[in-house]
Amino acid sequence: MSCPIKILLVVILWQAGTIHSVTTQEQSRIKRKKFYVGLEMGVGLLELSRNNLPVDRTGRFAMGFYGGYSPFRWLRAGLNLNGWLIEPFGYDYDPSKGVSIGNTFGQIELFPFRKLNFLINLEGGVSTYTNMHPHEFTTRGTGGKFGFGYEHD
Repeated sequence: MSCPIKILLVVILWQAGTIHSVTTQEQSRIKRKKFYVGLEMGVGLLELSRNNLPVDRTGRFAMGFYGGYSPFRWLRAGLNLNGWLIEPFGYDYDPSKGVSIGNTFGQIELFPFRKLNFLINLEGGVSTYTNMHPHEFTTRGTGGKFGFGYEHD
């Protein structure tokens, strides 16, 4: 290999190394985005009581949408719309079927550590119980949620 080709090869490799290190430094400075949206789905344990008699907890499908604004790296504030399906709605065959609980919550998430993505989640708002059975009723009241979590980047 001739000397100019060796020098050119060294310069190209050196340049590639510096570009990678600058890119890595820039990635470490990336801040959290100002707006956020998301979807949450899963199964949760919900305890119902009928006629003041407790019933065992059973797994129920839950789904929610959330979004909001992050004015600071340690704070996010937004809206969370979620719900539990207790009995499937029967619009096609029997319109008197269906029981669900829906929540409309204001959400505040706090990130207390600068280098870790652990969070504290505080939510509060209105919960609505919907029951389509003929002799039942729909009602609403206040609700809330408190939790800890980890956000994976």
